[in-house]
Amino acid sequence: MQDADQHRFVASQYSSAANLDARAALHAHYSANSYGWFRWVWDQFDLRMGDCVLELGCGTGELWVSNAARVPAGMRLQLTDLSQGMVDQAAARLGDQPLAATFARVDAQSLPYPDGRFDVVIANHMLYHVPDRDTALQEIARVLTPGGRFYATTIGEGHMADLYTHLAAPDVGYRRRGAAPFAGFTLENGGAQVSARFDGVAVRRYPDELRITAVQPLLDYYQSMGLEGLETRLEQLREHLQRELAAKGSIRIGKDSGMILAFKPF
Repeated sequence: MQDADQHRFVASQYSSAANLDARAALHAHYSANSYGWFRWVWDQFDLRMGDCVLELGCGTGELWVSNAARVPAGMRLQLTDLSQGMVDQAAARLGDQPLAATFARVDAQSLPYPDGRFDVVIANHMLYHVPDRDTALQEIARVLTPGGRFYATTIGEGHMADLYTHLAAPDVGYRRRGAAPFAGFTLENGGAQVSARFDGVAVRRYPDELRITAVQPLLDYYQSMGLEGLETRLEQLREHLQRELAAKGSIRIGKDSGMILAFKPF
């Protein structure tokens, strides 16, 4: 995906919480792993009392809402997103939480913070949207203290590939146009990119799948994806999914999400 196309995709996807909410609802209701994604993500962190933490791609702030009781004492948070709509949503949701948090619209390729400002940087399912990832990773390393911890959540190359299998079925006939918008930073290729700037790189995966028992939430998910031309095949897709559900009792969608962990060299 070209840089200009990526910018348009991000702007259309994240100007408000509507698309994220549709996707989150499907995962919340139909995920087989009951442990919970945001709980698992928190388990991977090494967060300490008094840490100064920067989150890139804060979205609606769900990471902090879900783990509010687990935040160490004295932690200072800077929650950011490229979308002002997401920043506003996160600020509204976290306004009544006892967190020392500030909020800002920020481009990861040009972070407005001094060198060594943060003990921890979290990049939450967003590096695949950044046109110049090496510049963003350089900026992340710059604002971290020596030994500072870096956590980047992302997806694997096969994440929810079953969605496209259904779209390509003969009775639907949808063909995806252009490259996948998430291919640039995955669990498979992201580690090598991170290792150019950081040490101790590790990859961890969260095992899960969707077992969907209703068609409309899945259609809502499809419509949230920004797939060009999907509206012309929507009724065919609905009928296909209804047949699949009637035949199998549930529609299974494999997931492959996880985290890349690293630290800034001392």
